[in-house]
Amino acid sequence: LITGLNGQSAKGTVFAASEQYTVTVEPLYEADNVIGGMAILKPQPTPQKPSDSDNTNYWNAVLKVIPDMLFRVNRQGIFMDFRANGHIGLYRSPEEFLGKAVDDVLPTELAMRTHNALSTLFDVGFPVSLHYSLPSADGRPHFFEARFVLAAVDEALMIVRDITEQYLFESGIRESEHRFRQLSETAVDLIATHDLDGNLLYINPAGIAMLGIDPEKITSYNLADFILDEFLNDANARQQERRSGKTDMFRYELDVTTIDNQHKTLDVSSSLITDTNDGTSVLVIARDITERKQTERKLLAQAEQIELLLQNTHDGLIISKNDGTI
Repeated sequence: LITGLNGQSAKGTVFAASEQYTVTVEPLYEADNVIGGMAILKPQPTPQKPSDSDNTNYWNAVLKVIPDMLFRVNRQGIFMDFRANGHIGLYRSPEEFLGKAVDDVLPTELAMRTHNALSTLFDVGFPVSLHYSLPSADGRPHFFEARFVLAAVDEALMIVRDITEQYLFESGIRESEHRFRQLSETAVDLIATHDLDGNLLYINPAGIAMLGIDPEKITSYNLADFILDEFLNDANARQQERRSGKTDMFRYELDVTTIDNQHKTLDVSSSLITDTNDGTSVLVIARDITERKQTERKLLAQAEQIELLLQNTHDGLIISKNDGTI
């Protein structure tokens, strides 16, 4: 600091005898020349270390806001300590498991899996996760996630969270997906999903047969590959309404061309769905009404011919019921 003086004060920090000082150096002059400096040392206050009671209060406050249960176990699987915000979800009370080995407390299979997790943790040193279920006080199974981390040379911290609600929610989704698959795989109507740009995400076997597409290349197709040009504007308008949130359900007829150039008319119902994996998409259910539309056109043509015949005939025509009523 002194050698760096150039007519101005300088400040710095020095350590001596485990103490920390703030140093202010003022320049000393002789005939307008700096010949040295005067150092003023001011001790800085030493930060006080938190007391054991402060640490206890801190960790108690942390435990009140986290949903986890904390178990301290040693390498042999003996429960050394336990901390939690209440004892809700415990398989046994602390008096029944503290100081005891997992083999004496947990079901045999879970005790074995816990030993394996501890062995892996102490061998590799990286956190290990374990998922399991245990019956609760109401007799229903609760589902848990346990994370094992090193706490000392021969001790581990087991952080356990009750994930029952999450597990049941995800199981419900999987069950719903399974039922949807069963329904769609056996349906005679086309069932498909596509994104908001019209790219196919899924189509059932009936839809594959209806459109003649390659089942190995489903996601390479777009709705525009099948919709006739005169119907594209309406299709794009529906997509815009979905994007804007105005309407999420539609019912309409649509003319399409299959891969082998067959013309078909479909009766379509479509609705917006939100999937946690694929984002927003559209569910489409379509029935092939080509034969019905052909029959309708034939009947209409016949009706027009009869009308034309009636308008040009010179004969009298009487229409009556079976009882003779005209």
